[in-house]
Amino acid sequence: PREIPEWVVIAYGLEEGPYTLDELEIGSIQVFDSTTEEISTVTLLPTTMVARMTTYFQRQIVPYGQTSMYQSRVQSWQDRAATKLVTSPLVPGVDNDVVVEGFATELWHGGQFMPMAVMPGMERIIYPYCTGSTWRGGA
Repeated sequence: PREIPEWVVIAYGLEEGPYTLDELEIGSIQVFDSTTEEISTVTLLPTTMVARMTTYFQRQIVPYGQTSMYQSRVQSWQDRAATKLVTSPLVPGVDNDVVVEGFATELWHGGQFMPMAVMPGMERIIYPYCTGSTWRGGA
């Protein structure tokens, strides 16, 4: 969908975004210029580098050494980490493989940025440059 912020743009050598397709269709983006410390307008061109990202939920097992040899310390660690972990061992002296979960973000196309002119999904964004038109609206 067009309203999902899933596009990242390279501006002034930095990754900016994420932006929606609707925002990119305007033809420019507003970014913070750290040199002048002001908001700056960056015009989007067919050569502007973009990437599409996806965010997804994941669960991972993370090896975290060994549990303590003392049950009281294992329980104390459990109590302290309870809000950060899904599960972890409750017994002393075993591999402490903890289960965590959260969201991960990856770029499509093997993590590569591409010029807008060749990025799949950007056809309506760069089309006005092909015709010399200045129209950038949707519909």
